[in-house]
Amino acid sequence: MVYSAYEREAGGALASVQSYCRHATLSGSFGQQTIPTLEEVEEFLTQSFYEVQSRLAQNGYATDQSNADDSVIGILQELNVILTCISVETSLPTVDWTGNNNARFNLWIQRRDQLFGFLVDGSLDPMGAEEGQGSVRRKVIVTGMFKADKKAIEDNDLLVPHQVRRGQFNDPGAISPSVRQEL
Repeated sequence: MVYSAYEREAGGALASVQSYCRHATLSGSFGQQTIPTLEEVEEFLTQSFYEVQSRLAQNGYATDQSNADDSVIGILQELNVILTCISVETSLPTVDWTGNNNARFNLWIQRRDQLFGFLVDGSLDPMGAEEGQGSVRRKVIVTGMFKADKKAIEDNDLLVPHQVRRGQFNDPGAISPSVRQEL
């Protein structure tokens, strides 16, 4: 079976999963006698690839990052691998002595959350991640202006500041409300 994954080099994702999940392999490789089998691990890789793609699209990035910098592909490969390791770990009946998740599983969950954080907070932008078609990756600030636009306005020396103030027209009986009026 062939799998789909974000990889810097062919076979890199599967090799990483085999390295991280050595406890589930026979002599360092998944096969027909391992739990999970090689086919199941390849299916886990493909499923996690689709999950990473959906998260990329959800956060305004293109799902095809083939032209992105190597560092972006590396982070996406790591995310792909960690999600697969979580699936491998859940396919094994391993718990610690308390009956809870083992420490390795908990570390993978923490790493997954950290990598998903890169997608949400825009950390991939300076590394050259490609934007999705029609996406709005620029973050809107509270005032409704884009940060870049606000900075351009602040830097404009020729700009005349507006004269409208909060509460300026609270008294409809006033003949000529002044913008200098203190409220």
